[in-house]
Amino acid sequence: MQTASARLEPMELANASAVERYVAWVADSALPYWAQRRPNLILPFAEQLDRAGHSAWPGYLRLRVVARQVSVYAQVAEAGLTWALPVAENGWQAMKRYFWSTVSGWHARVGSNGQAVDTEFALYDQAFALYACAHWARVSGAQMPVDMACRTLDLIDRRLRLNEQPGWRTASDNHEHDQNSHMHFLEALLALLEVAPEWRIRGRIEEILDLLATRMVDPNSGAVLEWFGMRWRSPHDGGVVEPGHQYEWAWLLAQAARAGFACDAPARSMLAFADKHGWSSKNGLIYNSCRTDGTVLSPHHRLWPHCEALRAATVLDDSKAGAERAERIAAHIMSSFAGRPFAEGWVSDLDENGVPMVDTVPASSLYHLFEAALALVGCGWATFPQAAR
Repeated sequence: MQTASARLEPMELANASAVERYVAWVADSALPYWAQRRPNLILPFAEQLDRAGHSAWPGYLRLRVVARQVSVYAQVAEAGLTWALPVAENGWQAMKRYFWSTVSGWHARVGSNGQAVDTEFALYDQAFALYACAHWARVSGAQMPVDMACRTLDLIDRRLRLNEQPGWRTASDNHEHDQNSHMHFLEALLALLEVAPEWRIRGRIEEILDLLATRMVDPNSGAVLEWFGMRWRSPHDGGVVEPGHQYEWAWLLAQAARAGFACDAPARSMLAFADKHGWSSKNGLIYNSCRTDGTVLSPHHRLWPHCEALRAATVLDDSKAGAERAERIAAHIMSSFAGRPFAEGWVSDLDENGVPMVDTVPASSLYHLFEAALALVGCGWATFPQAAR
């Protein structure tokens, strides 16, 4: 990975490509700003901000938010921006103190004093806790997050396995399955593979890849479906497809292949489906969801699918086409989502006319923004500027 370079000056930014401007904005504006936003002296990160950039406390901080921020700032530190290390450490310590239970695992939400207000055990949240464990273990060299990750894996098996069925339930009180939780579980497992015992990780990765190929992909469209009934029964509504998740899976399958895993799931068909049916001809933005025949279900546009499409562009077979695609997507992000309603913020949801649909800025989007920037730096299309301290 390339190391940090000098911060880009205004004149340089004006002449930079959209990809370079995107990475510079993430590193110089978004990351330092959100590292300093917290609702009080107890909790390490804001759940969301208002339109002026002030805390908009909703009454809780979610595990998925604090875990995402810990993993982001741990990776920022690894990328050479060393100011982020104490940010990640502070987040990890608070996450361990307020969210972890040796009996029941990670709490879903805590209140302003760190007290548990939601103890639901869902695969999606637990996956992000594992992701934070992996990245904090890697950057800190500590053994405790690895031990906690292994304990979490045991709890996931105990609480979310059901009657020898393959895969894991969406939550302990839900007997259905979803692809999104398994996708982020795979992401966490690939990160854990570098720090945890391989025998704890490899079999689960192979199981998810097999489920993707045999249960989650619609055989007619080649797209990954969202929701499944008990025993992975196909949905009765014809299946919902989120184009953003096609791009996210394509990226993860490339990472799994690099780690030596084989998968029969057709990543190219996922990309082809999203490219054909996922984009609005009206404004060039990605739709929220559609049917397997391409019928649009939700014509609105969220920030995160564009970040995932940007990341997926870095693993296309044709690197030149990928670079051109990345430039186009980065330009869309910078013009439609980033730097609004304040310079270090973003709009997470737009309607079909490009009008913001929410009045708050969710902290959870920083994960998608940074991971896309990291992929761009990793393939050599940009470098991280030295972010302000």
